[in-house]
Amino acid sequence: MAKHWMVTGEITCYRRYVDDIIIIFGKNKVTEDSITSYMNNIHKHLELKQTDEENRNINYLDLSIHRGNNNLQVGIYRKPLQTHTITHFTSKHPLEQELATYKFYIKRMLSTPIREQARQQEWTLSVPQLGIMVFHYRSSTL
Repeated sequence: MAKHWMVTGEITCYRRYVDDIIIIFGKNKVTEDSITSYMNNIHKHLELKQTDEENRNINYLDLSIHRGNNNLQVGIYRKPLQTHTITHFTSKHPLEQELATYKFYIKRMLSTPIREQARQQEWTLSVPQLGIMVFHYRSSTL
């Protein structure tokens, strides 16, 4: 059934990562209930729990996807509990570990197809300590 939906264009996108699935479909071609019913009947111990859009927005993994009139806009999603705590540079952790978080945030920011405004916001949220860290690092090597 799912392959049929893909071939006929009723489902335009199906992506799965571990236990998270995102399905983009045409509401005029297939209903949420029929997709949910089909997915929940695949196996008796498998239950699909549907997450609904809120204000034309839905979160999938670390992405926030906003449905515009004719497009999808992608942003970076952070769970409300995220504290933005990063290992302080003066800690006794190896340099590779201290830099790993910054490298991850920068790589994600540059590789995710987000708008320039979202990229600036991501830079502000993810890397506020980087300038201090780089300054401290350079000054300690002189």
